[in-house]
Amino acid sequence: MKQTVYLSLGSNIGNREANLREGLQRLEKLGTVEAVSSLYETEPIEVQREQPWFLNCAARMQTELAPEEFLAQMLAVEQCMGRKTCRAKRAADNRH
Repeated sequence: MKQTVYLSLGSNIGNREANLREGLQRLEKLGTVEAVSSLYETEPIEVQREQPWFLNCAARMQTELAPEEFLAQMLAVEQCMGRKTCRAKRAADNRH
């Protein structure tokens, strides 16, 4: 059964727009990306050191994967693209 998934994507290193496009392309292996928002630039918040600004977008997807499998494969895409897991304490987090 197909499920609708909404994701927030962001990049603040290298060619940020190319990184987002690559991430969206890789997510196509998990389902169908149906819509992508405009790109938005945001300042990093709650960080220990100065960082470049983020380029962000949101995406709507359809997938037939179970939620746990989708999450596992999405995290694998992040790791493959070089994401370093943030270990800082947060008041809210969309990951776990």
